[in-house]
Amino acid sequence: MQIPLSGLTVETVTQPVDGHHPDCAVVVVGPDAADAFAVVHALQPARSRISVIVVGGTPTAGIDPLGLMAGRHVVRIARDRLDELNGLIAERFAAVENERRHRDLRATAQAQLMASRANVQRRVGERLFGEMLARAPISVVLADLAGRIVAWNDRASRLLGLTEPAGLSSDVTQLFDDPAAVASHLGLSAPGRPDDEMTGPLAGDHAATFSLTKADTSRWQLRLTGQRITDDAGIARILVIAEDVTETVENQRQILRHSRQSLTAAEVAAAMTATGPLDQALRRCSNVITAQLGFAATAIWIYHRDSDAFSLQASSGPADDILRAHSDVAMGEGLIGNVGTDRKPTIISEPALVGAHTPERYSFAGYPLISGDELVGILGLLHGGSPGPDTLAPLPAMARQIAVGIRQSMLYQQSVTIAEALQKPLLPPTLPHITGLDLAARYQAHGDSTRIGGDFYDVFELPDGRYAIVLGDVCGKGPEAAAVTGLVRHTIWTAAQHRAEADYVLPLVNRALLRIGDARFCTLTYGVLERAAHGGATVHLTCAGHPPPVIHQAGRTRLSIARGTLLGVTRRLNLRAETVVLSPGDALVCYTDGFTEGAGSHDERQPADIADDIAAIISTPQVSASGVADALLSRTRTHLGTNLRDDLAALVIAVPAGDAIGGLDQ
Repeated sequence: MQIPLSGLTVETVTQPVDGHHPDCAVVVVGPDAADAFAVVHALQPARSRISVIVVGGTPTAGIDPLGLMAGRHVVRIARDRLDELNGLIAERFAAVENERRHRDLRATAQAQLMASRANVQRRVGERLFGEMLARAPISVVLADLAGRIVAWNDRASRLLGLTEPAGLSSDVTQLFDDPAAVASHLGLSAPGRPDDEMTGPLAGDHAATFSLTKADTSRWQLRLTGQRITDDAGIARILVIAEDVTETVENQRQILRHSRQSLTAAEVAAAMTATGPLDQALRRCSNVITAQLGFAATAIWIYHRDSDAFSLQASSGPADDILRAHSDVAMGEGLIGNVGTDRKPTIISEPALVGAHTPERYSFAGYPLISGDELVGILGLLHGGSPGPDTLAPLPAMARQIAVGIRQSMLYQQSVTIAEALQKPLLPPTLPHITGLDLAARYQAHGDSTRIGGDFYDVFELPDGRYAIVLGDVCGKGPEAAAVTGLVRHTIWTAAQHRAEADYVLPLVNRALLRIGDARFCTLTYGVLERAAHGGATVHLTCAGHPPPVIHQAGRTRLSIARGTLLGVTRRLNLRAETVVLSPGDALVCYTDGFTEGAGSHDERQPADIADDIAAIISTPQVSASGVADALLSRTRTHLGTNLRDDLAALVIAVPAGDAIGGLDQ
């Protein structure tokens, strides 16, 4: 086609170009158009189906594009680019046709909306772009079964950035960061596949969330629901409803993140407060932090003040060999030692070489473990990348929890050491070996190893060759009770060196307790044992407020008749003694009130119950003193279970039968 630069300068192309609709037209206007008003009046009625191409500079006064029709229908081309005219004409045909399709669809939808008043059963998709839904507060897009967009409402235009005519026939899936996932969710047909072979859920109540990155790089989250509809012409479409859930998703992520951090912190706190060895608690902490926060390695060092150095106590993670290479670190040495010197967190966010023996790079985070201004250790972590603020945020609080746990463990160990030091002199290291007799003693303090019990026992030789037997219970627990126990025990020993009889020893103990006051009292079983020439023994028993011993004699078991006033309450004592002769096969069992009253009044046992237990135990052939003591302790623990609230102490003196195995119990 030739465009003259003078003379006739208006030419209308009505034939389809590249298959475009023949009802559309492209008008080319030269720079010297004649009869401009005739052109204007001729084109005005059909402006929605016509596009104008202006050749050359500024159009003549009679052809003002803005007065003729909307600016998007008019384009210019320079004279020296006439070789591009054919391509431009084809492009304008496509633009006019897209607008015509959109206009026809809107008209059809409007007509269906009006018709729906008489037919309420019609799908909402069939009346989508009526006046109501065009301005609805939801984003709606209509696409064909291949995903090409054919229409959208005002809300979708703002949310998805759709504009005319560029948005028409564009692929709805390409608006999102994962087109394949969107296509699968909407059940779009693949190229070459029949429309009735659509895959995917495509249910009206089925929704999924997809991300969309806009031109300003902001990332949005949209909840998509797709439904297949059919218009009056029988053409299948996909109705897509998009809901902006960016804020909701971000809130959910924040909640999940905080929940995960809280769960991790709770697990760390639980590990550090649980009973058990410290190294076990620290291993659990390192495992939790590594797994929950995604670190490549986590390690915990303990600080030793005496050597001014750190020793590795726990580590975990695929890269923990790097940290385990620093099992012993001096203060100020390397990354770990410097954290201790600085006493503040050290963060190396960019991955670097932190291990001399590995080419891999890790970022590093180190936290001093400080409790009460005292440095107790170091928490060190490796990350395969650059840990974000959300990963690092919970670590200071976890470091404090670990520090408190380590400090408590240290204090507990100190308490154990003190308790052992106080308890040790209250019990004899061994029981003496007495020819022809079998002795055994058992002691179990209630609670953990930091508690100092009030029960005690002792057997020691007297200057005249006899033996003193002592089993007592001091009121109270702890260091105060330990002090009273020491007083009672050493008073008995000192008094017995002068005169061993109970009527001399026990009043001295009573006076010593009254002298210290503070309502400290003591119950006591005291006996003086002398070996008999025939191989047995004679025991002179006295009980001062103590449960009566059990005597197994000549095949039967009974309670001792020895009774008396407890010590430390009144100046005048009323004591009743009993002399017991033990022959081969006989036994004497002394015990504290934990065996009877250890569970409190709701499950209190009587001395007769203890006698029944011992009768059953001694009925076993060839049972030793150790066997009796162990069995009595086991039966009591089983009976009282978790209700036990008191110490247990027992002392057994047995005369072995002819073939019984006696022995020394320590």
